[in-house]
Amino acid sequence: MLRFQLWHALRWITIPGTIVGAYIILGIAAIGREIENPFGRDENDLPLDKFCEGLEDELNVIKAKEPPRVEEWMVSERNEVVFGSSYPFLAAKSTEDIRAGLKARTNVRAGAKREASVWIESEKAE
Repeated sequence: MLRFQLWHALRWITIPGTIVGAYIILGIAAIGREIENPFGRDENDLPLDKFCEGLEDELNVIKAKEPPRVEEWMVSERNEVVFGSSYPFLAAKSTEDIRAGLKARTNVRAGAKREASVWIESEKAE
């Protein structure tokens, strides 16, 4: 139907214009069919076997290392429990102090930078 509607406006360019339009529409449809199911064995499908092998290798590396003992890891300075605060620092604080510090850190974006900076500076001092 498009070619008949374009005839009065385009005359002899109607045929090549219709071919180009059809080529574009059919090309988009072919691309849609190709990417609609990326799981399979076709040339353009995702390499799920490689992804799974890489994941398996990473898990083997993790499993090869002996897990840390909880007693050593929990009280370590390298264990950053909350927002870079170590366990020994948090263990010395009361629950109210920790809640106030966390609340101050969440309010930093709202403009309460002073309270958050006090808690951060007190942590660095200790």
